Amino acid sequence: MRIDRRRKLPATTFLMALGMDGEEILRTFYETVPYEKRGEGWVTPYKPERWRGVKPEFDLVDADTGEVAAPAGTKVSARQAKKLADGGLKSLLLAPDALLGRYLAADAVNMETGEIYAEAGDELDQAAIELLEESGFSTIDVLDIDHVTVAPTCATPCGWTRTTPARTPCSTSTASCARASRRRRKRPTPCSTACSSIPSATTCPRSAA
Repeated sequence: MRIDRRRKLPATTFLMALGMDGEEILRTFYETVPYEKRGEGWVTPYKPERWRGVKPEFDLVDADTGEVAAPAGTKVSARQAKKLADGGLKSLLLAPDALLGRYLAADAVNMETGEIYAEAGDELDQAAIELLEESGFSTIDVLDIDHVTVAPTCATPCGWTRTTPARTPCSTSTASCARASRRRRKRPTPCSTACSSIPSATTCPRSAA
């Protein structure tokens, strides 16, 4: 980011200057996935969008029935992911290695002594996972780095909904709106709503900056 056309600064530095801490920043831009220790594995809620198109390195086991919902090494198609959800799959029992390479969404703190075992944003390796287990942490929140949330998002100035970070800010006129639409859709699309009528609360953060 830039302020008054000065040199670039990390966006996190700006957000921290506004009073946000590391946990709040991560939870604002990333979804969190809870993992609960159960036996030798970890249980996490099943969401189809997290697994479609993914080739898991370990069996996806139904935590309620113990049956293998998807074998390791087999790509989960979008249709199969939806079918599993429609079939009643609610939670998965995953191997301990499922947490390797993921990132903590919150600080792991001993509430009695105040000791911090790991901080939000730390990558989980084998040693970190074993430390958390030995310290009695039965639930861990990790970041879903594959699904980034951006809020607020633009309304539909050009007839399409912006669900991912856009390369262009919200348009301010019908002409510029058509140009932005041409870049996104490869063809001009007339604006269904004048861009100037979009409430200020729904403009892109980049435009507001």
